[in-house]
Amino acid sequence: MAELTTTGLRVLVAVAERGSFTAAANALGYTQSAVSRQVATLEAAAGRSLFERHRAGVTLTAAGSRLLPRAARIVAELDAAVADVASGTIGRVRFGTFPMVAAGLLPPVLERWRRCTRTWW
Repeated sequence: MAELTTTGLRVLVAVAERGSFTAAANALGYTQSAVSRQVATLEAAAGRSLFERHRAGVTLTAAGSRLLPRAARIVAELDAAVADVASGTIGRVRFGTFPMVAAGLLPPVLERWRRCTRTWW
């Protein structure tokens, strides 16, 4: 059974923005046939055609027009999440403790935290 994938949604947005599978493939660094397969998988998952194919390119069908805004939001959120992770600015972790724990237990906990997250604040 076909399902919506993040790659498929990204392809949908690119094709809709550029008006052709070839232009979307060039923008995404894919082959035209890979874009075609992604669109076919999306259409199978949706149970409807998402694009009308024309000699000069493609246009969205009514179903494609309904899916596009959600796909664009999902892609934007994923891109923002990756950017947040890459920049290391997702948030802060605060440790509260009392002197006895701070002296003996906290240093190994912090070291383990650093190894697990591979970052240091």
